[in-house]
Amino acid sequence: MIEIYSRETNELLYTVEADSLVEADLSEMNLQGANLSGMDLSRAKLSFSNLTRADLRQANLQGANLQGAKLYQTRLGNADLSHALIGDENAINAATAVEARFHDATLIGADLRFVDMSHANFTYADLSQADLCDADMQDVNLENACLQNAKLRRVNLKGSDLRDANLCGTHLNFANLVEANLSNVVFSESKSNCEPAVMLKANLRDAILVGAKLQKVVLQEACLRNVNLQFADLTDALMGGANLRNANVANANFDGVELGVVVVERANFSQAKNVNMPEDKKNWR
Repeated sequence: MIEIYSRETNELLYTVEADSLVEADLSEMNLQGANLSGMDLSRAKLSFSNLTRADLRQANLQGANLQGAKLYQTRLGNADLSHALIGDENAINAATAVEARFHDATLIGADLRFVDMSHANFTYADLSQADLCDADMQDVNLENACLQNAKLRRVNLKGSDLRDANLCGTHLNFANLVEANLSNVVFSESKSNCEPAVMLKANLRDAILVGAKLQKVVLQEACLRNVNLQFADLTDALMGGANLRNANVANANFDGVELGVVVVERANFSQAKNVNMPEDKKNWR
């Protein structure tokens, strides 16, 4: 028998007649404020349960079903959510995880489609191969997080902090990265088997990309207006149709970049490196 108590009041919330919570059916239950820290909930069914402010730190949630669950301010630090079902192709079935704490959590291969994770904390979390398409991650803290090979199409990362994160191999087509801090982010790694990130038609207006590694990254038709690209490495990046209007490109490396099909109006390239500027655009350099 397993007893589940409230972490806030120490009140007994539920008694589960089982020796383990592995594959347990806890769906549609009110577990608000429950203390489930360190518990093995692998492959458990928690769909549409209320886990608001629950403590799931260091819990094993591998393969668990959390679709439709309320995870507002839920504590998930150091939890293992590898391959967990949290999102869905239908937004109505996706969980809500506003202000949730995922720091140091493992979410490898997790389904997070359409999940509202705005203002959540993912510092040092591992989101490798996770599916975050259409997720709302506005003002999220992803500092030092690993998102290698994650799917981020149409994700909303407006105003988010991704400093020192690893986004190698990610798909960020049509992503909203307006005002995001992407300083020192790794979008490509020459010494690994990871493919460069693809950011087709992504919106990076007013974003900070100081020191970002963008070698061979696909930035075709991306909006880079007013971005700060100081000391960024864009060697061999594909930028056809991109808009660099009023961008700060001081000390950025443009070796191998075809700028003839890039909007560079009001961007000062005088301090940029390895620039091959077409004659008809040199008055903007």
